[in-house]
This record gives sequence, structure tokens and C-alpha cells, in this order.
Amino acid sequence: MVTQNQTCESTWILKMVLGTTKPNEMNAAESWLPELFCGQAGRVANVTSYSRRVKDVADKCIDGWRISSDPQSILHDPLAEHSPRYRQANIGVFFLNIEIQHCKRPVVENRPFCVLPGDVVVPRIPPLHASLVSESNHRHPIDGNCYIVRGMKPGDAAWLLALLNEKEFEAWFMARSGSQALPRIGLKDLRNCPFPDPPEGVPQWSTRLFDWVERYSSNANRLFSLQSEVSHHVSQYLSDQDEQGHSLFPGVREPAVLLAGDSWLPVHVESEYQQRRLVEKGALRLKDLVVAEAAASARLRQGRSSMIRLLKITDVTGIYIPSVEPSLSETRLGRFFAEPVKNGEVLVSTMVTYPKIAYGDTALTEEMHPIDHWVRFTFRKTPGAWALVLSSPAMIAHFRRLATGSALQFTNAGRLIKLCVPNIDSALRKRWQSRLDELLADRRHLDKEWNVLRLEGRRMVASVLNIPWGEIQERSMK
Repeated sequence: MVTQNQTCESTWILKMVLGTTKPNEMNAAESWLPELFCGQAGRVANVTSYSRRVKDVADKCIDGWRISSDPQSILHDPLAEHSPRYRQANIGVFFLNIEIQHCKRPVVENRPFCVLPGDVVVPRIPPLHASLVSESNHRHPIDGNCYIVRGMKPGDAAWLLALLNEKEFEAWFMARSGSQALPRIGLKDLRNCPFPDPPEGVPQWSTRLFDWVERYSSNANRLFSLQSEVSHHVSQYLSDQDEQGHSLFPGVREPAVLLAGDSWLPVHVESEYQQRRLVEKGALRLKDLVVAEAAASARLRQGRSSMIRLLKITDVTGIYIPSVEPSLSETRLGRFFAEPVKNGEVLVSTMVTYPKIAYGDTALTEEMHPIDHWVRFTFRKTPGAWALVLSSPAMIAHFRRLATGSALQFTNAGRLIKLCVPNIDSALRKRWQSRLDELLADRRHLDKEWNVLRLEGRRMVASVLNIPWGEIQERSMK
């Protein structure tokens, strides 16, 4: 069997014989590894000889915050325990995927590894993505598994983002990493990364890109502000009504009839006990707030002949359902619901160890079918407000008590429907609903703008690296 390395070597030798790999390209290369001159990495190698390097257009490339949990280590910093950090998972394609803790005031500031507006952040471990730091992003430190490219002009920063978010540059970095067991993007390689001159349209495109990233970050911050307000109300309600630290098991004897549930597992008994106490204090049962519909329990289909959009748990960020690309038949994840997501529908993941809540906002127009690991709820009133309530940390703690099975990871619709939620004033819920629909409608408008910007950037990269446009069109937008 011919291996991939043997294929690359054969291709490299053929290119040398045919003269498509020029001597000046070989002289400019620091390595003659065949992988650098073949396939997608070869497209970067073709522009290396006449390109500048990232270090020529940036002031510096900086390591992230390297810390240790060992108090005796020189890398230990007691502030790290309380400081939010941007991690590799937060580095998206062109923009940071922030979480609610990133909206807090920075604990660690004014250090080299704290991000600044205009920085480009890059992960150390593949897959390769690059994100721009906007004015709306708080200046938290970035994790040690990431790099910061700092001090570039806006046009150069935008062009670097366009380059690094394409497969060719990821392949080039992987080829540079050689035979490492775990390929990594090296800081030296990042500094020496080829930076071909940007095409004519980049300055105008970069202005629109910077403006879009700023508006996107501002929208995310306002959504997290709303979620924080809801979380505060939910936590306050549960602390006032629920326990005051009261638990069933520390010496409290209950009649045997109260233990006659479908499970005597201590965590389930405790959960049912707490739910009963909440109802006694005025909380609402989830089953009394939702409408039972056929779509929520419709039989799942196994497959279709045409490409469809599947909504996976990993697709959802916060409670927002983003645009999802069609799923190829060979990559479908098992079963999925026959009915697509509806406006006003709330989806709850059955994986309660890391639960997610999704809301079908009024601006959602795409047809997406949830996979089998979602439970669907249709609320009679203010579904978006209830989605915010269910996604609050205090409610998430209740979700985790519903896990079943030997691994205690997943639950089912029968257990989820037994949950109780705070009895929140109707006027307040309507205000939350209105703000949420406004923010998510703005987000969907931003998504449409993003698709246009992304395609423009890809056209310019394709023209510089000589990538066939048909190949670009087949790539994911993420």
C-alpha cells in the first residue's frame, strides 16, 4: 500500500523534474520536506520566495499566559484562579467566541499576554483558526496554548486573518511540525509564516470586517448582560424559596411514601425532594407551562436522499441557534426529528453533564432538524424568557441531578418535564422576551453580512494562492 508520505515524495520529485518547483523556492525554504511542496501546503510554498513574513508586518508575536497550579512553581500566580482567560476553544474563525465570564471586569490587566484591540490570536494546537480582538472584547489574558500577533496595521491584520483561516496555511504549519506525535504550531513558524502582499480590495474589505467584528462583539456582550440579569433573578428566587441549605439526607427523616419514585438513587431522591419543596413555596411545574404536541415526540427518521440541515448540540452557542450548513449523508449523526425547529420552540439537550438550551427565535427562517439528543418544549407564553431561565447556572445545577444510566451523563424527556422553574412576574418575562428577540434578530442580520464578507475574503485568498474557486465553494464557512 502506498502511504501518504510516499505519495508526497513522488509528487515532489515529479514537480522537480517538470520544473514547477523553482530553485529560488527551494533556496528560500528552511526545509526540503516533500510535504511542504505538495498538496495544500505546496500552495503556500509557491508564494514563499517573494513574500514577506509575519514578523515583517507585526511588532511582536507573544506567547500566552503560562501558569502552574503548583504553588511552588515559578509559573504559579494566585490571580489565575479568579481571572477569566481566553482559551483555545474561544478562538473562532475571524472573531472570538466569548463566554459569559469574559464579560466581567478583568482581574489581570496590563500584562503582555492580555489581549488588546487589533490583536490577532492564534491557537498552538490544530485545528488552525485566527481571531481578531475588538474594542468590545474585555482585555483578559489569553491562555498559554495560544499566541498573540500584535502591532499590525488594520489592513495587514485583516489579510492575515483571511490567510490563516484557510486550510492551506494549516497544512503548511502541520508540514513544518514534522513528525511530532502531536503536531503544534510553533511560535518561530508563526513569525516566519509567509505573508504575500494583499490584493487591491483588502483595505476596503478590512474596514468592513473590523466594523462587523465590533458590532458582533457588542451584540454578544449585550446578550450576556441579559443572561446575567436573568441568572441573578433565578438565583435570588431559588435561594429565597428553596433551601437555606436544607437537604433531605443530613438526618432529615421523610415518610416512606415520599421515597416511592421511579428511582431510589440518592441524587434522584434529593432532586425530587427539592422540587417538591419549590412547588410548596410557589414555583411552577415545567409540565404546566408547555404544550404537548405531536412534533415534540414525532418518530425520528433515519435518512433522506437529499442534503438537510441537522442541529447538533455542538452547533449551539449560548441559546442562539446559528445557521447550520447542510449535512452530508455520510456524516449524519444517527436519528433526527422529522419536524424542523419552529419559531418559539425551546430545545434542551439530554446530556445533562454539560447541558445546553437553544431557542428558536422569531427571526429563524432556516429549516433545521434537531438530532436525537434534544428534547423539544413549546411554551404557552414568553418562550424566550423561559429559555433564558432554563439556561441560568442555578437551573443548570438542577439539570445535572437528573442524569440516569450507569455513566450518569444523560437524562430523558420524562425527567426533564418534572423540573420546577421560578414563578417570575409576567411583565418582567415580557421585557426579557422583547430584548432577546431584538438581540437575536440583530445577530441573524450580522450572520448574513458575515457570509458576504467571508466569501469576499476567500476570493482574494484564492486569487493569491491560485486555489480553484470550485474547491473554495465546497469548504465549510466555519
